[in-house]
Parts: sequence; structure tokens; C-alpha cells
Amino acid sequence: MSEAPALDIQGLSIALPRSAERGFAVENLSLQVRPQEIVCIVGESGSGKSVTALSIMGLLPRALKATHGAIDVGGENVLTASRARLRELRGNRIAMIFQEPMTALNPVLSVGNQIDEALQWHAANGARAAPRKRVLDLMESVGLPDPEQLTRSYPHQLSGGQRQRVMIAMALANEPALIIADEPTTALDVTTQARILRLLRKIQRTHRSGILFITHDFGVVAEIADRVVVMRHGRVVEQGSVDEVLRNPQNTYTKMLLEAVPSAKPRPARLLPKAEAPILTTQDLQKTFSDAFFLRAGRKVRALDDVSIDVHRGETFGIVGESGSGKSTLARCIARLIDPSGGEIRLDGEEIGNKTQAALRPFRRRVQIVFQDPYRSLNPRRTIGQSITEGPRNYGTDKGAAWARAGALLDLVGIEARALGRYPHEFSGGQRQRIAIARALAMEPDVLIADEAVSALDVSVQAQVLDLMERLRDEFGLTILFITHDLRVAARLCDTIAVMLNGRIVEHGPAQKVFLKPEHNYTQALLAAAPKMRHLERAVTEPSLRAKRSNPETNIGY
Repeated sequence: MSEAPALDIQGLSIALPRSAERGFAVENLSLQVRPQEIVCIVGESGSGKSVTALSIMGLLPRALKATHGAIDVGGENVLTASRARLRELRGNRIAMIFQEPMTALNPVLSVGNQIDEALQWHAANGARAAPRKRVLDLMESVGLPDPEQLTRSYPHQLSGGQRQRVMIAMALANEPALIIADEPTTALDVTTQARILRLLRKIQRTHRSGILFITHDFGVVAEIADRVVVMRHGRVVEQGSVDEVLRNPQNTYTKMLLEAVPSAKPRPARLLPKAEAPILTTQDLQKTFSDAFFLRAGRKVRALDDVSIDVHRGETFGIVGESGSGKSTLARCIARLIDPSGGEIRLDGEEIGNKTQAALRPFRRRVQIVFQDPYRSLNPRRTIGQSITEGPRNYGTDKGAAWARAGALLDLVGIEARALGRYPHEFSGGQRQRIAIARALAMEPDVLIADEAVSALDVSVQAQVLDLMERLRDEFGLTILFITHDLRVAARLCDTIAVMLNGRIVEHGPAQKVFLKPEHNYTQALLAAAPKMRHLERAVTEPSLRAKRSNPETNIGY
């Protein structure tokens, strides 16, 4: 007799409010996750992936209601469970790893106390004392260094990968039958992502947990999935084994998603007018931070260590590396959002690294930045028209001219000008990123800095934004400093690549050379660690790949 599934969803429909664009967030959804199986749900934003996860956890917003179907976890329908029963199930029989651990973890509790809390809440017989050893064992099992010290640390003192491992340790605390992972690797660099994926594979084998893994990254799907469910507008349009879906997709939507994945091959070299002096240079740029956690020991962290780059007009200059390598610190120093500790920053030959804030004013409009999360960088209380026109009006542009320019820019980035009176929450993630780009372009900059500007977007939206940035670069003669941890995106867009490690540039050159003939062992390790680059093409072409990865004896290197 076959083992009962860890999760069995049958005919689930979740109604949206009457004012919504469609009737159901999820409609007639049926899927199963068996013990020791990883099922990936893929689809664009709004496809119903996260709503499905929240419904399993009993965490649906009040505006959403399950109208049909059943969600069976261990023989119990969670849709009919009481609030008290749901509290017992969450973290015990079902656990969830959220996309952004910084918002999911309590900022005022140490991570050790938060793991301990997960244990205490579900302690048998009402016991309220979980052994400290269990907390340390959990932290060690997910690969956290020096668990004794980290138990006393707070979430902001850990790296993104460490915070995600804490979330996984909390999820594992009571050995649940089902783990839901909602985009757990989206914002992580490739080496940290690879470690998290290896860890989830290990959990699947050793704890016999079923894992429902939600992602928009087909590279991750190729790396980790046993089966794939493709969703669009709340409906399942295709499902099957990972080989069936990736090698021979049947639905046109699935084919479109696969075609939107950037190629791992670097773009052909463009002819750039490099005879003239670089528009942007840094020379021996340094930035040192005091480490608040080790402040009593007098420790300081050098985030930038003698970084020198030359960026030419019209060039897309990519900076790649792990979290903590100094990429974003370099961008913020160049934009003068933070002050460098030493070295030079020159814009068209003029030193701007040592200028006062008042003296910087004429230069501010010439260097603009697009951040990773446009929802946080756009003021929620201002219409997008107010956000786009604010900068030009501060520099003396007439109100009418500024609004006319804003409308033209919205049209340029593919949003109707009549949307100027709407607020950021009324747009999708991809639309908000386009608005952020329009806001930066309103200042008519010479240099546009994109700091992980597409990392959280669906592959289809990501492709549209990358196409847009290429078109704007060519039309306006923009110089783009493009920061990313996604090597496929860097290969797709960048002319030149600089690889950063521990605040230094360890390799630098044309994109084709860096990607096809990497010289530094760290660059080679980055390329080897990226699941999107290692397995997507192979999963499509090698029918035996899944069999190899499903065999624990051949899975040691993953």
C-alpha cells in the first residue's frame, strides 16, 4: 500500500473580492506532495502560487475565502480546522519558509530565542522548556557557523543566507511532514542559493518531509524539483515530472516562461567608442564600517578595499559577487548616498568623492539609482506622478513641463500616462520597477545605477525590463552600472564584468572573456554554483539528469 501524501489538495477555489480583475485567486486546484518529494509551483506574479501556500497554512487574508475543495494534511482538512487547531498544526505538522526572512523574523529577539520559541510552543505535554542543545543542534544541522555565538545574535546582525538558514532551522524544529518554501532563494547570491538548495535536498532525504517549493526561477526548478506545477491566473495549466515539463512543455504559457529565461551565453561584444576618457572612474576607492556587533572588540569591516574601475559612455558595466562582497556599497559610494573612506570618484574627470552635500547638488541629477525593491523606494503616500516629477521640480523644472515629461516617460516604459494619479500599491512589481526607471530617467542622468533591479521579478517581466533598459541605453546614450547576483542576467545585458570578493575586484574584463574563460578561482566557483547555469539546459536535453540527482549516491556534490 502506497504511503499517504504529505499534502493533498483537491478542487481548491479561493474567491477574490468583487472589485478584483478576476473571480478567483485560485480556481479548481488539485495537487499532491508525497513524503520525500519536492514539488515546485512556478508562474508569474498573480498566478496564485503564494495564495495557495497561505491557504495551506490557514493564513489567508480576510478578503480571500476558500469556496470549494479541500486541503488534506495528514488526514486533516485544514480549511475546516479551528483557529486553535491551526495554531497547533503550524510549525508542528506544517512549516513555512518565507521569502524575506528579515521581515519574518522578530527584530527584537535573538535568533536562538526564536528557534527555542518554535520548540516550546509545540512541546509535548505542555512542557515549556526546550533543551538548549536542541537549538544548537538545529543551527548546526543547517550549516550555521559557531552556533553558540549566533544564538545570541539578532536578525540584522546576520547575512541574508544566515537568516534564511535560521528560518529553515525554525521550520525543522518539530520535524513537520510538510515544508512550504515560498521563494526562499530569490534574493540570495548564487553560492548561498546553492547551499540552501543542497540543504533542502538533505532535509528531504533525512527528515522524509514533503516540500512544496514556490519559485519563478526555472534554474532552481531544474536543480531541485521532482515534479512541476505551472500556474497562470489561478489555474494549473501544466504539471508533470521535471523532465516532462522542461524538456517537452505542452502549454504555450510554459513555453513562453522557458523562452524568457536569459541565456547563460554572454551577449556578443558591442562596438563602444572607448577612445574618449571614461565617464565614470573610481581610483583606490575605500569604505570602512564599524561592525556594531563586535564594536567592543574594536573591529572594523573594510567593505571596499582599493576598488578601481573605468566605465565608458554608453557601456553597461556589470558588477557580480556574493552578498557582502561590496557591490551595493560601491554603488552607494558612487551615487554619494554614503561617503567613501578614501580614494577617488570622478564623473567626467571631476572629483566628486570628497565634495560636501551642498557642492554635490549639481551632480545629483547626473547619477541616478534604481533599487531592488521599488515598493520600498517609492513613497506609498505619493502618486507615481508626484514621485516622478519631484526630482525635476526640485531642480527648477516648471510643474507643467515636469508632468508632461512624466507622462511621456511612463509611455516610454510601457505604462499609460493616465496612470500618473495612481499610487504604487495599485501596480504589479514589474510595473513598479518600470515606474522607478521612469523616475530615474526624469532627471536625464548620464549614469544609471541598477542595484539588483530585476532580481525579484518573474522571468517574463524580467525579460521585459531588461529589453527596456537596453532600448533606453541605446536611445539616450545611457551609461549603466548594473549590479546583480544573477549571472544569467549579467550575461544577457552587460558589456564588461567586474567580479567582487571581500571588497575587492578579483577579475575584470569583457563579459565574453569573464564568462567563457574565467581566470580567478572565485569566478569559476560562482559560475559552477549557479543552478540556472548548471542545469537548465541540461535538464532540457538530458533525460537521465533527474535520475542521477534522485540517487543519493550521486547527489553528494549538490
